[in-house]
Amino acid sequence: MNIPSPVPVTHPITIIGSGLAAYTVIREIRKINTEVGIVLITREPGYFYSKPMLSTAFASKKTASQLIMTPIEKMASSLGITIYPNTTVTRIDPLDKKISSSSGDFYYSKLVLALGADQMKLDLEGNAADQVLFINDLEDYQKFRDRIEGKRKIGILGAGLIGCEFANDLSLGGFDVDVIDLAPQVLGRLLPLAAAQVLQEKLSALGVTWHLSTTVHSMNHQIDQFKIELANGGTINCDAVLSDHWTQTPYSTGKRLWARYADRDCC
Repeated sequence: MNIPSPVPVTHPITIIGSGLAAYTVIREIRKINTEVGIVLITREPGYFYSKPMLSTAFASKKTASQLIMTPIEKMASSLGITIYPNTTVTRIDPLDKKISSSSGDFYYSKLVLALGADQMKLDLEGNAADQVLFINDLEDYQKFRDRIEGKRKIGILGAGLIGCEFANDLSLGGFDVDVIDLAPQVLGRLLPLAAAQVLQEKLSALGVTWHLSTTVHSMNHQIDQFKIELANGGTINCDAVLSDHWTQTPYSTGKRLWARYADRDCC
């Protein structure tokens, strides 16, 4: 892919991240100011896609590459911005208003962090505990699709909104799905019990198997599969394990923001 060389901008508005929030902010800025310099820094390739479509791709019969809605070149030209893709930010200096990154240093006038949520560290035992997959962007989703190519059984840790969406989509895609959650019902934080039971029954009719009121104790390699041992004594064999566990974004206050970026290296 030939990406136009970035145009140098002195102390622009700088946005870190390239998801829906980042591009929405840029569009809103452009509504009131078409001239101000804007730089977007992202560790992703920089193209635009709709993240909710990641959990509906099988039902819509789309590959990961087909989920890309707008290439990076068009995003840059249509919004009049400079994009630095595949770039990892390592430090932010709020006093000098300087960003250090794998693509060099950048100075900014105003800074927006549009980074989304973090993966939740799972306290699992077993020699395959590090094989749990997370999907937070299109690259993660492509890795997931590669992992399950030619496979059949998928385990999902969490019966929240994302877990249920993937359970629905994977079932429609022909996979056998087991969902594990400590809560006694699906979408425990979002739905009353009666509504949750209806949803659970609908997904069960698609073939989803539920393991509620329990959690994963350990995950180990077993020949070409993974063996999951549950806290209630049950076991599940599956070809891939996907986690629905995410922390809320830690950037709600300036104190937390600078604690993550200004005081130490970061990814």
